Amino acid sequence: IEVDIDDLPDSNRNSRVLEVSPEMRAVEILMHEGKTEQAANQLAGLIRNAPGELEARDRLLKLLRLMGDEFRHREQGQSYISFLFGENKISQAARVFQACYEFDKEFKPQKPGERLELGRYLRQNSSPKQAMALLNNLHKDFPSYENIPQAYLMVAQILCEQFNEDARARQVLNFILENYPSHPMRDAVQDYLRVVDDVSSH
Repeated sequence: IEVDIDDLPDSNRNSRVLEVSPEMRAVEILMHEGKTEQAANQLAGLIRNAPGELEARDRLLKLLRLMGDEFRHREQGQSYISFLFGENKISQAARVFQACYEFDKEFKPQKPGERLELGRYLRQNSSPKQAMALLNNLHKDFPSYENIPQAYLMVAQILCEQFNEDARARQVLNFILENYPSHPMRDAVQDYLRVVDDVSSH
């Protein structure tokens, strides 16, 4: 089928992509003028009024990293990840976490469920060290969280399967059995402990 190109309307897809809102244009002007603090405040205000403005969230995090502002960076990163979880955008949340963690090794989402889900996603997507960073010390940060055995079973699996750390995996599994003796995960933990013992004996 031959299409007469001259008969086609001009595509406005690219022009839509290149459109910049007046608020973001004001931020760009402040950035060009070197007024980074004002630009950060403008972006934060824009996010408060429109939480779904992801471009503003991305820009603010990058700006705070540039400014070296760890405190606000943690606040904004945690807020962003929680928003993405609310939208069921786990892969985007993982990307935000990875960028935040690269800047700040102490960065973690503020909710235990987010840490567990991101840990699972990152493990499945070949980022076991970052998964471990998320799950590390979960029992200290959230002592009453009901899914700690589930999280720590994953930690033991990562230690054994990705890092060949069988002894450390065994320590984690025994910790679960000792501290959560009536948890529904107990049988799965005992099964995996047998797997670790079997692997270690060969």
